[in-house]
Amino acid sequence: MQPSKIFMMKMKQSIWKLWKSISHIVSVSFKSIFLIMSLLLEPLLVLLVSFTLLLHASSTKLLIPSPILQKEIMEPAIEGTKFVLMAAKELGVKRLVITSSSVAIGPIPSWPADLIKNEDCWTDVEYCKQNKLWYPAAKTLAEKAAWEVAEEENLDVVVVNPGAAMGAILPPTINSSMSLMLRLLQGCTETYDEVYMGSVHVKDVALAHILVYENPSAKGRHLCIESICHFSDFAAKVTEMYPEYQLPSLPKDTQPGLLRWKDPSKKLMDLGLQLTSVEQIIKDSVESLKSKGFIS
Repeated sequence: MQPSKIFMMKMKQSIWKLWKSISHIVSVSFKSIFLIMSLLLEPLLVLLVSFTLLLHASSTKLLIPSPILQKEIMEPAIEGTKFVLMAAKELGVKRLVITSSSVAIGPIPSWPADLIKNEDCWTDVEYCKQNKLWYPAAKTLAEKAAWEVAEEENLDVVVVNPGAAMGAILPPTINSSMSLMLRLLQGCTETYDEVYMGSVHVKDVALAHILVYENPSAKGRHLCIESICHFSDFAAKVTEMYPEYQLPSLPKDTQPGLLRWKDPSKKLMDLGLQLTSVEQIIKDSVESLKSKGFIS
């Protein structure tokens, strides 16, 4: 059997397995997407075979502790990442860009409070499991799996670790990162103390993927975030820009042990990325929420 046929068959099986594993927690419309994807695989595969680049996008996101969804979030993230890398090897893809997350860099309670978190940090998976933080655990284990497969199979892999990606909303439903902004505008007092590290404009995340692909010098992990800050800093800026909304008053330090830093994305900046200011991130996010009817 030709490699492309094997890949298509395995991809269909993987999508069907994932669909069955989440069928009890997703809407009919979302389940339909997975079925449509399987029907569209063959024409898409023709394009994929000719690619020199493969982008592995983000997995299901859940930013607050949850007693459920361990299997639904962790298994697809880890096994799906391994499958994508092996399929890329089989198809001869030259460089893989993996979308990880800043939550694969922290939480890490043992990290010294006087040191800035960077690409050398890895989230404490056992801590996440104990506190039912399945998304950070899943992203961390998935990224580690990617590096293991890359080393074993001699694959050229590079990783982007975005913070809370905000800006214009393209799909009809809101994603988890933008839900932080929406809930804040609605008066929610949640501070995301274990997972928030800072925001980034979604267009900067897209450009970061292009830059690490096009630059052979790009190696390893790349933190993609406007600045390392506390959620209270972000909330204060939103309050300053949009005083008409009744935002909650949050403590000054909402992320225990997180040292603030203005240039955490130096590796990407050295490649030419000019990060969008937090003011513009907020403006684009709020205006997009308005245009989509989430807020008035």
